[in-house]
Amino acid sequence: MHKHSAISGMRAGNSRTLRVAYGVGAFGALLCYAPIPLLFLYYLTEYAGISPALAGMILAIPKIFDLALDPWIGRSADRFAQGRGSRIAVLRVCIAILPLSMLLLFLPLPKWPPATLALFYAALLIVQSYTVTAFSVAHTALAGDLSEEPAAQASLLSARAFGSTLAGLGVAGGAPLLIAASGGGHRGYLVMALVLGLAAAAALLWCCHAARGTPLRSAGAAHHRVAAESLWRDLGATVANRAFYAIALMLVLIGIGSSSFLSLLPYVNKYLLYAPPERLSVLLVPIFLALLGGVAVAPAVFRRLGTTAAMLLALTVSIAGVLLVGMAIWRADDALLIASCALFGFGGGVMTVLIATTGMQLASVGGAGEGRLGLYLGILFSAEKLGQSIGGIAAGGGLSLVHITPGAASIGPEVAARLGVLTVAAPLASMTACLCVLLASATGLKRHEGVAAGRREANA
Repeated sequence: MHKHSAISGMRAGNSRTLRVAYGVGAFGALLCYAPIPLLFLYYLTEYAGISPALAGMILAIPKIFDLALDPWIGRSADRFAQGRGSRIAVLRVCIAILPLSMLLLFLPLPKWPPATLALFYAALLIVQSYTVTAFSVAHTALAGDLSEEPAAQASLLSARAFGSTLAGLGVAGGAPLLIAASGGGHRGYLVMALVLGLAAAAALLWCCHAARGTPLRSAGAAHHRVAAESLWRDLGATVANRAFYAIALMLVLIGIGSSSFLSLLPYVNKYLLYAPPERLSVLLVPIFLALLGGVAVAPAVFRRLGTTAAMLLALTVSIAGVLLVGMAIWRADDALLIASCALFGFGGGVMTVLIATTGMQLASVGGAGEGRLGLYLGILFSAEKLGQSIGGIAAGGGLSLVHITPGAASIGPEVAARLGVLTVAAPLASMTACLCVLLASATGLKRHEGVAAGRREANA
């Protein structure tokens, strides 16, 4: 086997197809999940008739379960794959669940009491969230099965980030148009869920077909040695990896900022811009186009500046974007608002790649070679979803505090001013906290960079 092949191992001659299929798998998974942080809070308050505070709790409850069980889900996904000799087995199970769960979330329901509706939606979101975790762990770890070369793994993870961002762009730009073209209301959301679900299923099936037969590289004696250990003992073994947990905390804070910001944009579109729902694409598309740009340049920024400096630059860009959003709302400047949303998205795109790459490397340093890769990835995805949960609570609770009435045609000037402050304050607070964590953990991250560089020299 050639040491520097693009995709070492199976099908080395077909590496480009594998990279594309791998990215398409991430694209399909996010098609099933992206409508939730982007549109579901608005759907619950405006069409399901649920109060903003309760809607925020509906979005938060599954993430609380995730916090407790995602590490177990990650380890279980690893063991399920090892029992069948391939991670593709996990992906195939997820294909059967993800599109269906999204369709059920947007299914018109009878006039149930709010508590019953809340339980129904929360249960579906829990199922979907655990399936997303299992898919994400298996799909991310599949990069290590497809190649042992760090450069090839980075290429695959970049394809994964590109596919996810492209799906977000597709949902941001296409979902509001699909909803409007289908008549809006419950029918419009249901058609949107059906179209996205079918597209997601096709993408996921192609990913599984292209990577079929890929064996686990991590299966072996190390797995059998730790298989009998308890989850708590495995978790305890990760505690000393402080740099990894700093990355996990940053992921929580980034999730809070992005989730709260995206959840509030439909209300900005309706109550501050006085625009119909389909015009939401004008705000969302620039964010995801900029995300794509950030994902594309992130590897070059990382190589030139290193982990800490690259993250510092990305966070500064995102914070500047949030501050400009506040100025745009105050001046009622639509062009500035679109540009500032794009700036926020660009910083987020760079951070997406940096967090994924650094988290994977820190997991490897911290014991993934002892059979704990699934556990580490489960912790990361738990952190990501915890941030999204808190962001949903912040958005829903904040809307109640500023006195947004579900379904109201308009709001007064005082409420509009408070909504503008909320749209800026929620993401700004979390992104600033993330910046503080980065500065506090800079020494540990630089030490990690030195260890990683030493390993690359040893493998050269």
